[in-house]
Amino acid sequence: MLVAIAAFGLAGCGGKSVTGKWNVTDFQATNGFKTVVADFSSDGKMTMDFVFEQPAPGGTVGIEFKILGAYEHKGETFSMTANDMDMKINNIPPALKSQEEAMLKTFESEGKKGMIDEVNTLKDAKLTWVSDTSFQLTWDKGTMTLTKA
Repeated sequence: MLVAIAAFGLAGCGGKSVTGKWNVTDFQATNGFKTVVADFSSDGKMTMDFVFEQPAPGGTVGIEFKILGAYEHKGETFSMTANDMDMKINNIPPALKSQEEAMLKTFESEGKKGMIDEVNTLKDAKLTWVSDTSFQLTWDKGTMTLTKA
């Protein structure tokens, strides 16, 4: 019984957890995006929300991408697997409204696969805690810093 209590106590104090929402910076996929937020659930699922704003004639087009997938965190190793992605277009100025369907079709045929493939390069990354509220991932394609949202 004492061993079980000691084991439980050590597991509870074990290490820092990546579970929760994190603002993503210092990653090539954040270039041009207003915000990138990763959400890692305790069951190994993850979402990444990318928000992009593009000036356009008559206003600003807002585009939101949501990547759905899974992650694995073991000690100092971290991997992500993107399975699917959704896109939503907001605030389309009237002058561009007729192009919305074409934009969505281009995304489905070209952009979606590229973004999923980019996230899927993050395999066996080295996880380094910068502080209690920030960690960095380093892998063969680059680095990414995540700060608690």
